Amino acid sequence: MRHKPIDTITAEDIRALVDGQVREDRHLDYKEKLPGNADSEKKEFLADVVAFANSGGGDIVYGIGENRDASGNTGLPVLKGLPKDGLDKERLRLEQMIQTGIAPRVPGISFKEVDMGEQGVVLVLRIPASWAGPHMISLGRSSHFYARNSAGKYPLDVTEIRSAFNASEGVVQRVRQFRVDRIAKILGNDMRAPLGDKSCCVLHVVSLAGRAPGSAPLQLDGSIQRDHNSLLSPTADHYGFGLNWNLDGIFAYEGAQTPEEAYAVLTLFRTGAVESVDSTVFGDRQVFPYALEKNVLGRLSRHYQLLGVAGATGPVAVSMSLLNVNGFAFTFPNSFPSRVPRSIDRPVLLFPELVLDEAPNTANLRPLFDLFWQSAGYERSMSYNESGEYVQR
Repeated sequence: MRHKPIDTITAEDIRALVDGQVREDRHLDYKEKLPGNADSEKKEFLADVVAFANSGGGDIVYGIGENRDASGNTGLPVLKGLPKDGLDKERLRLEQMIQTGIAPRVPGISFKEVDMGEQGVVLVLRIPASWAGPHMISLGRSSHFYARNSAGKYPLDVTEIRSAFNASEGVVQRVRQFRVDRIAKILGNDMRAPLGDKSCCVLHVVSLAGRAPGSAPLQLDGSIQRDHNSLLSPTADHYGFGLNWNLDGIFAYEGAQTPEEAYAVLTLFRTGAVESVDSTVFGDRQVFPYALEKNVLGRLSRHYQLLGVAGATGPVAVSMSLLNVNGFAFTFPNSFPSRVPRSIDRPVLLFPELVLDEAPNTANLRPLFDLFWQSAGYERSMSYNESGEYVQR
């Protein structure tokens, strides 16, 4: 169930856990009741969340108990259900406990209420594999680190804590190395669509949970192509495109009958990343900054959605790269005669990655757009007014 987007979990999925007698494991925990307000129960709840975040993520399913035998809990589920009344208030209470009781904050946590009819409600708490850890309980005077294995949670010792810190730093490095490797392949025409000689805008949206230790590859199947075909478009304008499957994942291409002649491509990687390369965004040694910003905003928004429907939730690293653009001049419509044309001074622009906890939008992408304009000598993006509000151009 953890490979399904949490918003798509249904009562049938919950019943499949119970009817199939799916045991608890490293990524799945059953709880018959929600935690109470006693300090001991709060600490137990936070320890469960921390353990999942530090160990590849997973789901806590409230409203499912465990069958017992003479030796104790068997780990086998039995549906109990939670009362429907007051569940919104309880969910807010749990969210507040997570926000104030864990350091650093665990990004990307989400809830899903599943109506089980007469048997009440089941509440699924999904904790993604965290790139920002290791996390610890910070409630009161507690400062304990936990991790999780197939037998449940356990406290980390000093050596394990040190290793967890090193692994967290490695997530950022793996994201950056993935991007650098991909840019090298594009420039070297080491891909089916030889776009490295063209001027291109390359976008990457990488799931940070997908780069964390212990994360599983995405389970890609035909439902993405069937139910979310438009999200696979390599450009912002939704022209017709072709699709291929390969070892990386799903490869989409636009502008030709074969990938080798395409002018834009997109790859959805099983590792939890989307890459799009678009050569349609430039004129003859010209950059149209307002149009490029709209193009990037549209593509990044779709790429983020695509990762979500593929099962990669939580925070992402977003990046933009411009290739073969040395001397390209910023060009403006006739309605902006006061803008002084200025040019980019290098062939390749690799803008720093942005880490986002939500879908890309005009507010959280402003640092990227400011740097884009500054690359040609302007003070900031002129798509924003003096108050910082995005103005449609």
